[in-house]
Amino acid sequence: MLKLLTPAHVIFLGVIISAIGGVWASYQQKTSAEVNAALNREIKESITGGDSFCYLTVTQLKNPNDVGLLLVNNAGKYPLYDLSMRMANLDDVEQLASREHNSLDVLKLGTSFTLGNLSAGLATSLGTIPLPRQKQLRFNVFFYARNGSFTELLRLKNVDGIWRQAIRVTPEFKPEQVIFEKIDPEYGEPNW
Repeated sequence: MLKLLTPAHVIFLGVIISAIGGVWASYQQKTSAEVNAALNREIKESITGGDSFCYLTVTQLKNPNDVGLLLVNNAGKYPLYDLSMRMANLDDVEQLASREHNSLDVLKLGTSFTLGNLSAGLATSLGTIPLPRQKQLRFNVFFYARNGSFTELLRLKNVDGIWRQAIRVTPEFKPEQVIFEKIDPEYGEPNW
């Protein structure tokens, strides 16, 4: 015959259900806190630029007029804010170093650009650059944004009448930490 549930059984069953409910609520609360933390991190990264960085490239390198189009590319997941750039030709730097000069002459080296904000995955044009008949050009490019500073080594080489490029980007003051590198196969091994 069936035994009826006694009050002790009902109380015991209630305790078990309450314990399961408590564990479930705790799990839900932990999951909710993790989701909130992840959302907060995503918001922070979107506002600061996160780990996004940019690099300068020269396109239209097969142009018969020996003119290249300068493009700044955002290589990250987040927008870059308050972006500016300074580009220095290393031949000019070496020429200045080989002669007597005053310290203010260094400020005249290179070209500066204020780029503003650059959306993730997009590029912006800075205009054109003449590509002289010499065999190679060497530039150091310095980027400054809300999320930090980056240094790019941009090397261009004329290989059989076509300009090829090698690009290496590092965080400023950390040249050993390469965050991006792109070398045209025809360029060969760059001398950074």
